[in-house]
Amino acid sequence: MKINFHKDLEFYEALVDLSFFKGKSVLITGATGLMGAYLSQIFAAMMNSPNGPNKLILASWSGISPYSTQPSDKIVSISGDLTDPKVISSLPISDVVIHAAGYGQPSKFSKDKLRTLDLNVACTLRLVEKTTPGGTLLFFSSSEIYSGSNNRIHNEFDIGSSTPQHERAAYIEGKRAGEAIINSAREQAGLRAFSARLALAYGPGTRADDARVLNSFIRRAILERKIRLLDQGTAVRTYCYVSDAVLQTLAILCKGDSEVYNVGGISRVSVLELAKLIALMTDARVELPEGDYGLSAAPKDVALDLSKVQKLIGNFAYTNFEVGLNHTISWQKKYLYS
Repeated sequence: MKINFHKDLEFYEALVDLSFFKGKSVLITGATGLMGAYLSQIFAAMMNSPNGPNKLILASWSGISPYSTQPSDKIVSISGDLTDPKVISSLPISDVVIHAAGYGQPSKFSKDKLRTLDLNVACTLRLVEKTTPGGTLLFFSSSEIYSGSNNRIHNEFDIGSSTPQHERAAYIEGKRAGEAIINSAREQAGLRAFSARLALAYGPGTRADDARVLNSFIRRAILERKIRLLDQGTAVRTYCYVSDAVLQTLAILCKGDSEVYNVGGISRVSVLELAKLIALMTDARVELPEGDYGLSAAPKDVALDLSKVQKLIGNFAYTNFEVGLNHTISWQKKYLYS
């Protein structure tokens, strides 16, 4: 499955006035991750339009994008570890900075806690300095901010009750600190600074070693023809197709006037239902354990109130979950497991 980013761009332009980016320089960290890579392709497609930016800087650790980017004197790729002060100091000052670098996978951020904190805290501080005075800075926070909250659906005024001793504290507290930096940058540095609390984006563009539940299920279904759950799969997730998350992100960058926005989808599904759906699409089978071996710290339900970000976009049709899942499986079959 090949993605038509120009078609996606036309869809976005019908919903959001993208002239905000005209003539600006745009810096994206984590440019080879799921959100960063998709945003990179949209901005690359925008380069040839009248409202496009005049410079696109793509910073990532590996420099290996899941998509091919057409070479251009207006598109610069920078590879390196952003936790290295020399690397982040080499980044150019830009009009729009999107901080999408960091671990979004529990299996990774739980193993490398200090680097997780560094990417969300120290790097975010340095990126304030890399944003043009009066410019725009967007930090990808997370719905994990709400960990410990008893509310069923979370709006931006909610906050979780997890402690620094929580198993996922390096990620959760790192995101909270990142949001505090964003708020301070609005007040002290005069930036248009935003936190986007992203929840469970999925779609084409992931890596073969992505261990998040949805991608792990797809990998096992394709390679092993079976999906074995660690528990009974009762936890509920609300997934957001990557192109829908990108639309919300662009709307925040262009029209946002508040410090924080939820970014997510509306497709609610239990982990067991997800496994069965993937198994059906890949001709695999689902196996349930006799006991419960799941991650005890993982949230049991994830659902966001999206009314705030939807006011920036208006009514639009979220990608149907089965359609998005089929696109994701087709892409992974072709590019990861062929």
